[in-house]
Amino acid sequence: MKYFFTLLICLLCTKSLLALERIFIHKTSVDNIQDFKTILDHPDLNYNPDANIFVSHCWSCLNANQANLNTNGVYFSEDLQRWLIYNADQSPMPTDVSFFVYLSSGNYGTVRTCDSNANFFNIIDDPWIDNSENKITAAIHVSSGELFPHRIGVTYDYINNRHQVYTENQQNFQAHQTRIMFMTDGPEDVTAFRHYTNSGNTPNDITFIDHPLLNNKPNARFVFTHYKLNYESPHYQYYNKALTAFYSPFQNKWGIATEDFSQMPHDLIFNVFVDEKDYMNTEEIIAENKISISPNPATQFVRIDSKEPTQKISFINIAGQIVKEVDVNDKLSNKISISDLPKGTYIVRVQTNRNLYTEKLLVN
Repeated sequence: MKYFFTLLICLLCTKSLLALERIFIHKTSVDNIQDFKTILDHPDLNYNPDANIFVSHCWSCLNANQANLNTNGVYFSEDLQRWLIYNADQSPMPTDVSFFVYLSSGNYGTVRTCDSNANFFNIIDDPWIDNSENKITAAIHVSSGELFPHRIGVTYDYINNRHQVYTENQQNFQAHQTRIMFMTDGPEDVTAFRHYTNSGNTPNDITFIDHPLLNNKPNARFVFTHYKLNYESPHYQYYNKALTAFYSPFQNKWGIATEDFSQMPHDLIFNVFVDEKDYMNTEEIIAENKISISPNPATQFVRIDSKEPTQKISFINIAGQIVKEVDVNDKLSNKISISDLPKGTYIVRVQTNRNLYTEKLLVN
């Protein structure tokens, strides 16, 4: 009997811990790709066709560093009993692409089919929805067989006092066919807010988000969507661009960046949902004496010592690009030539058999 209760408590604790993971990271690989789709595997999604999910690309998660210029949607496979992310243009899903996947509470999400009056705007009319304009919302296409090749944003209809979805390229929804998964903020373990781009936080192709749940937290998790205001606002514009979450080790901030490196406008609004759980110790750790780099600054060679056997060492430039990568065979000490690196500041990322460590390096 004592064993039974101990087992029951362990199971309940395990379930509670899993439930706290409101946003998880999915990375594509040869094991989970099916042509233009990638299969999600999560205990709260598997065998759960009624789940409410939203996804955002994350360029810098789990060493992915892979662009994703596609429009993505989701759907549930009855055969696999799994949720999948798909490329709307049916181009092959590449490996090493990472997504933030937001699992919303059932009380804050719904799937709606576009009505007969749908053009490229469609009102979300559901009795459970709080129609306050201050609610933070997100939407994604959920397929029931058809693909929808248009990026979706959210807005608010001040005439009907209802939330709306729209297509960024102003192409019509398909009446009685297009299905939209729509969700609002609400779960206690997720913080939702609006981020406004401006000349101060948007220097080029990225807009940096200043928020305590994201600052100095390279392993934070969040999803986002474009929010457009009405005609009278300077924030009224469509923005049909592929976007990604990106963490800058130089700014120590997360941002939203354009996948094609084009300039981010200074008058956009993004709805942002942040997982409040602290993932600081799960994936990447600031060095804290675990690794040492000498000399620093350096010109020709650096010696990188680690207290744990090292598998891979990466050099990342100020734009967040991996410019040099060296595979090592579980050594504790490695001498690496950097004569091929241009002068500048780099992040050295050391992957051991247990952790990821980062340290800054100046090349003269």
